[in-house]
Amino acid sequence: MKHIISKISAVCCASVTCFCMASALSVSAANIMGDINGDLRVDSSDAIGALKNYTEGVVGINDFSANAENCALDVTLDGQIDSDDAIGILRYFTAAGIGETLLWKDLRKTSFFDGPYKDDIKLPYALKGLYLEIGCASGAPGETVTVPLYIAGCSKLAGFQYYQNVSGDLEPTAISTQLTEMTGEKPTVNLCYGDGNSSTALVWANSDGRNIDISDGYVLAEYSYRIPEDAVSGDTYVLSADLSSCMFCTEDVTSITGEGIYQMTLLDGVISVN
Repeated sequence: MKHIISKISAVCCASVTCFCMASALSVSAANIMGDINGDLRVDSSDAIGALKNYTEGVVGINDFSANAENCALDVTLDGQIDSDDAIGILRYFTAAGIGETLLWKDLRKTSFFDGPYKDDIKLPYALKGLYLEIGCASGAPGETVTVPLYIAGCSKLAGFQYYQNVSGDLEPTAISTQLTEMTGEKPTVNLCYGDGNSSTALVWANSDGRNIDISDGYVLAEYSYRIPEDAVSGDTYVLSADLSSCMFCTEDVTSITGEGIYQMTLLDGVISVN
């Protein structure tokens, strides 16, 4: 694993075509789309918040526009807070309640890449080269749940090292990916867990020129976590990228010739206890 990480790190440090994860845009300590009240949950109260904002637009109190304060409600990423956002939040909440996994990208009519935010870096969910969404899930104490890691935004992904933080004593049990079948290159997976600040590692490097086209979106991996036996209803565990260690290289690792440092849009995930 150290050899692969060293290879990716050397390429990314020498290249100006890597995605700079330290410049990721953020809303709060946790970037939970759909969560307007900051309780790390997406539920009916958030849908009511979206409807309230929409109603205020109807009566002229506001102009429906998303801004830095309410943009977490704009789940459709069309720049407006309206009934579609409230419906989307309710669908997301309902799916989680019956054990299904939805990604916000599944609920959008407007393509993320065609949205109004891509040229406005002041808004937290502005596309600046890479879109990374960690899924959400819910389960009972002792249960194992699975969340996806979705990535989009570049046509030539040549390699990456991705570290995902795990809060509390949530236990990572498995990481599954189709990278080997797609590229012939087997990724390196490392499950590191314990007390306090835990993380998992997923590292992959392209050595034969077969870059991955993720411009239209791709589920990079699925992560399984076991909820602690002593967890209680209402507990939440935030899943986020370790921005100090993540790197994504966008060209063949043997010939880096591009230019530009990119920001990324990150949506954190949450595992909540029923």
